[in-house]
Amino acid sequence: MSARTVLTTAAASILAAGALTTMTTSAADASATGVEPFPGGYTVTTKYGDVTVPPGELDHGVTGEGLFVESQAAGFTTVPALCNWTMTYELRDLEGNVKSSVTRDPGSRCDTNVNAPGVVWNKTTVPGRACAILKVGSAVIAQQCHQVAG
Repeated sequence: MSARTVLTTAAASILAAGALTTMTTSAADASATGVEPFPGGYTVTTKYGDVTVPPGELDHGVTGEGLFVESQAAGFTTVPALCNWTMTYELRDLEGNVKSSVTRDPGSRCDTNVNAPGVVWNKTTVPGRACAILKVGSAVIAQQCHQVAG
């Protein structure tokens, strides 16, 4: 089962249950998935113009074992569409300092239910957190993190 399939399956079951936040882990492959809802109803300015942020949820998964992080994937669901978004993946230490970061920017587009391009790390990191951050312009809309421990 791919990370995106895990995310989609987890998100669907969480939405059906009406849960606000959740995290699922699997000891067999040390993967984790989680969902972070976010409020809408405010406007942010981007290089493409002003964007009204609708309510929605950020879905995030990480695969690996111990301090070895294989990959991260994320997506979001909103109604109506969220425009001009970016997804940033970070590996942070215990103090919150960013050790590695990759941003996926699809450009000026609008989506209601999307799996953002993920990142393959295939590396050992320090104890801390693996995070996905959904942004519109420079505004953080939502973030969802998982612990990375050895």
